[in-house]
Amino acid sequence: MLTEQLQRQPDVYIPVLIPSEFKPAGKYNIGITAGIETTLAAPNWIEGLNKMNMNIVPSEHAKLVFEQTKYNQKNQQGTITGQVANTKPIEVLFEGIDTNIYKKTETIDQSVEDIMSKVEEDFAFLVVGH
Repeated sequence: MLTEQLQRQPDVYIPVLIPSEFKPAGKYNIGITAGIETTLAAPNWIEGLNKMNMNIVPSEHAKLVFEQTKYNQKNQQGTITGQVANTKPIEVLFEGIDTNIYKKTETIDQSVEDIMSKVEEDFAFLVVGH
């Protein structure tokens, strides 16, 4: 979320947030979000996606949920006046691994052996993530 006043408008602005917090600040705005782990997105998330020029999500599932979620807008009399639906492009930037490439093998590359031989601890955790 943008927390300070910009001195000038950036050409490209890329917030990494939940969609309901997206606020365009650049000439071109790309929203990056972890997406959704359900089958229906909240209306304010769809409205947030529509504030950006394009959006990036980590899975085909998230993209599909955002593209398929639609809500009818109604006035006080209950008459449908419009629809809340995604209107902006969504691209998938997969954050997983290709297990055809990264898999257990019986051989260890010498460069890995060289690096691991420098680790002094008998036991250590490797953490990969955000």
